Amino acid sequence: MSIGEQNVESPPTTLAELDVWLDEPRRQGGVVVLRGATGSNAGPVLEALRRRVSDAVFVDCLHLTAEEVAVRVLIGLGVAPEDAHKRRPSLWDVQGLISRDAVVLLANAQWAGPTTTSTEPERVLRRVAERLGEDDRRCLRIVVEGDSERLRIPPRRHVPEVLVEGGARTDDSAIQQDAPPVGRERAVQILAATETPKVGLSAWVALCNALGFPTSEGDLHSLVAQYPEHLSVEADTEGDEGNAERVVFTSQATRWTVRAAASLSASDHQRLFHLLTSHDRPSVLARYAAHAVPLHAALGGVIEELLGDGEMLAGVERYGLLQGIAAAWPNGVPQGTLATDIHYLETQRVDPVSHGEWISWLHWAAINRRQHDVAEGLVRTNAAMPWRTLWSRQRPYGVFGPVEKEVGRVDQVRVQRRSGAPVAVMRRVVAYDDMGGPLNEQYVERSFALDDGSEVDAAAVVRIPYNQEPPELPEFQEDAALPPPRTPGTYRAIKPAGPGRWVVGGQGGLYALDVATTTDPATGRWCGGPLLGSLTKSATWRCPEEALVDGAPSRPWLEKMFGSESCRTLPEAELPGGLQSSSAREFLSVIGMPYLTGQIPFFSTPALDEEGLQEFEWPEDAPEPEAEGPFYRIGSWMGGAVVLDGLSGAVLQDTESGYSSVLLASSLPQFFTLLRLYCEYRTSWLPTVAEALDARWSLREWAEEIDPATETGDHWDEVFEGDLDDLGSY
Repeated sequence: MSIGEQNVESPPTTLAELDVWLDEPRRQGGVVVLRGATGSNAGPVLEALRRRVSDAVFVDCLHLTAEEVAVRVLIGLGVAPEDAHKRRPSLWDVQGLISRDAVVLLANAQWAGPTTTSTEPERVLRRVAERLGEDDRRCLRIVVEGDSERLRIPPRRHVPEVLVEGGARTDDSAIQQDAPPVGRERAVQILAATETPKVGLSAWVALCNALGFPTSEGDLHSLVAQYPEHLSVEADTEGDEGNAERVVFTSQATRWTVRAAASLSASDHQRLFHLLTSHDRPSVLARYAAHAVPLHAALGGVIEELLGDGEMLAGVERYGLLQGIAAAWPNGVPQGTLATDIHYLETQRVDPVSHGEWISWLHWAAINRRQHDVAEGLVRTNAAMPWRTLWSRQRPYGVFGPVEKEVGRVDQVRVQRRSGAPVAVMRRVVAYDDMGGPLNEQYVERSFALDDGSEVDAAAVVRIPYNQEPPELPEFQEDAALPPPRTPGTYRAIKPAGPGRWVVGGQGGLYALDVATTTDPATGRWCGGPLLGSLTKSATWRCPEEALVDGAPSRPWLEKMFGSESCRTLPEAELPGGLQSSSAREFLSVIGMPYLTGQIPFFSTPALDEEGLQEFEWPEDAPEPEAEGPFYRIGSWMGGAVVLDGLSGAVLQDTESGYSSVLLASSLPQFFTLLRLYCEYRTSWLPTVAEALDARWSLREWAEEIDPATETGDHWDEVFEGDLDDLGSY
């Protein structure tokens, strides 16, 4: 039973019902959000529940990441973090280690996250609470404290809510009326707009001055003393560039009330961004800048300026950058920028142990994307990079279709001497038979100069007959001395290439790097990685323009994928008179129908110029086509006939292959545009599973835009879900 079903059955909506829900014998868990009225909080109620349910797992989520919350819940349920990471890669899998039923209370979930602008509160609800509550292996009842304004933890249709002390008001006027007198102070408004829980007193002064409110430490000390119930000063035990004291709000609710009532403008955030990234930035702002620059850039609409400057990027911490990207693109990161690379590095569980290692990965991504100015800027900062990319033939992340001069998947790497010079040799196996057939192995081989990555020899196809060893030149024997850096599992082929140098190959291509230092004792292996998945997400990818222009698809675009001269035409005079659709007649006589004999695993077509357009009689036992005909056969889909309706020009399938839908596409141009896009997806050497899923989802979105008929066709469901990718030709 799902959470939704359980909540429909008995959703607690009052405190009395919540008590019953927590106490009654149950086999299924669930989630409830507890919200206070505007200006109050539900914390005291959670504390009372904690005292009443003695064995409840209680986690204060204040300023914690959702990942940290998940780990603390697991510890409370008796699961050691090291066991969790050792055994399972995700929270859902780790839940198999939980051995008891329990009540879990997540206090201050609305204030989760080490930055003020944060996705963590919603992640605590959706990726921790809901995943635990919906696990039918254990009965875990989760109570999550939410914000009264429903902004930090938005309402979820299937998650019931219990309101404390009246309903929650969400209108701006209510928020402003509830703002305490301290919120009228401009310095306090600026403090509320900062992005870290604690701000150095001298940093607060600098931020106020930057926004046109001149002040001093003495003035701010007096201000804090005036409002002790809302502000406090504490000693800075971390030694922040001379900051002796840091200021905090005593209540996060107060902070957010002030922030909502007097938020900074986009231009204010831009001013802060430029102050924090300038070369003459006050030293007291260094720590704050490292965490907050990406968020001010996002709120000011200038995050692309940050992503395009390597020196700026090297000065910010990875976590703040991820939150900044999530804030800048709440609906998903667009393709074609370094933000795309940062997102997919996160999906590959790249989890650097140091800032320097993170800069090494950013440098690698910039080299892959040919953003050499960004790469050079990263190097100029003298960050402690444990390794540096020398050259790359690696495919950038988030690219749909083939990439010019890409090397494709790399299965094997050799480092050899050719004509006295060391070269990196990559191989991609295209055929392999260890059962005694005539051909033992066939692979594509390409070689590149070790120093700069320039291609040495043209690509060659090597065929190794059975019982014959492949020819091998002597391998480069110099030891790399330092071990290779940690890499995701998609990079399986790694070879030493001299002191400190390594050549790495995998699903997305080939690159060489120089190692300066060992990152940690676990070199070569990633830790368990995050349990909850990525902070960022991808937007729907951009559909190739050739598929959307007027008159699409063009003959050159189709033949680029299906093969030269694959589009076969019939002269207008030879088309049957029963074909009345002008769109179909133009497509068949001008553009031509692609002759498909294996390019698509589930669909084939006849050679139109040789066989003509043959009339087809609709089977008597097939569902009615809702078209008058006449019909003309244009191909075979999984063994069933694909036909063209002469009157409307629609593409139909006779259901002989077992599908229930008759309509495949509204017209021939739309049909072959969709097939062309599908083939382009299949020929993309996408380096990561996340890219493949995003590209396939995007393909479905494009298809529905190009032809709404795909929304209801069960043929297309199998195509978009990948069920037909590995079939033989039809």
